[in-house]
Amino acid sequence: MSTWKVGQKCQCISNGTGMLPDAAGTIWPVGVWGIRNAEAGKVYTIRAIPETDDSYGFLLEEIDNSHVKNVNGREPSFSPARFRPLITKSQQEDIRMIKSLVREMPATERLDRLAELLDE
Repeated sequence: MSTWKVGQKCQCISNGTGMLPDAAGTIWPVGVWGIRNAEAGKVYTIRAIPETDDSYGFLLEEIDNSHVKNVNGREPSFSPARFRPLITKSQQEDIRMIKSLVREMPATERLDRLAELLDE
């Protein structure tokens, strides 16, 4: 199952292949289908996380491709591999603070603390 959630902000990190198969398995450029694609570097909001038997994808608030149906009869979703969670400035500051504290610890204390965390 996904660790992503509806409403979560994410940043696209890849423009993708720009290709999509039709019901017969023929691969076509997404432009043929009139599909809007997510662009690398842009921030999006997850609107839904449809699942299939063996995978899942994202539908995005900012992109509506509901006029197109995939082989399952649903709006085509975006691969999660194309996105990373958006980290807020507050989260970035927390990460910097933790890294700073950890750097100040003696190596043996770091290993002991890591062992404790792994046991939890």
